[in-house]
Amino acid sequence: MGTRLDSEFFPASDKSLFMVRFDTPEGSTLDTSLEYMRRNEEWVLAQPEVSGLFSGVGIGRGRVGTPNEGMMFAILKSKHERERTAQELVK
Repeated sequence: MGTRLDSEFFPASDKSLFMVRFDTPEGSTLDTSLEYMRRNEEWVLAQPEVSGLFSGVGIGRGRVGTPNEGMMFAILKSKHERERTAQELVK
């Protein structure tokens, strides 16, 4: 059995972007996954630190994707133009 560490293995870094992967329930249609993605996009784009967003559904993790998988890449404003770090945004 392992133990849980109270810190990260690598120190936190702020590269002015973050990535989100999401799964909708198994068997979800593409339309269902698109609706989940749209709701996530609305929240991300409402954050004042975000300057751009790329998102898609059906994107696999190193393989052909399925309709219930999605991914988002949010590009943040430069560090001196925002109050929160990337880590603070995704908590």
